[in-house]
Amino acid sequence: MRRFANCATALTAMTAMTACSSSSGSNGGAAPAPTATVTTTASAAATPSTPATQLCAPSNTRIHDYGGQGAAGTEFNEFVVTNVSSTPCRSGGYPGFTLIGTDGHPLPTTVTRESQQRGAAAPGSPTFFLVAPGRDFFVEFSWTALGRGCNNGSPPPAKGLRVTLPDNRDSAYVPLSMGESIIACQGRLDAFRVYNRRQPQ
Repeated sequence: MRRFANCATALTAMTAMTACSSSSGSNGGAAPAPTATVTTTASAAATPSTPATQLCAPSNTRIHDYGGQGAAGTEFNEFVVTNVSSTPCRSGGYPGFTLIGTDGHPLPTTVTRESQQRGAAAPGSPTFFLVAPGRDFFVEFSWTALGRGCNNGSPPPAKGLRVTLPDNRDSAYVPLSMGESIIACQGRLDAFRVYNRRQPQ
């Protein structure tokens, strides 16, 4: 009977030692720091920017006089602008003008922008547009002729104009065709927005 008691005592002691050992292993040292996981995302390759479309300017266009017509004392004239480069150009807005006399010198000129599109522009013509190589767009202006309440204060006849296309600083000289001339009342011209569609003739 004593033999079994001794065995039970020994078993109890071993169990206690095992419990202490487990407790010491769990709490006796600092817990290891958690490992951070870093995910690296490859950045997308940069997309090359598309070159901006060049402006229609004197350097890549040719401008010539298309002629005009008049009614009730108001004269209209139209210039054709052709893209002579190998790439498209963009345009839109209002041109500028300076009357040029027979001696090649500038004449006093006042330009007013007309808010309403009139003249030869087709209804619904876009305000801004691209012009393909070899294609045209149009510049139009008008003026009041002499004799309609304007007999004084007008400059000498103009044989051509310097035309500044929209958003440009440089201008191009455009002679009037067939020996025509412009005598604008007090040097005033009305400018219309450029357009790329004409009314059917």
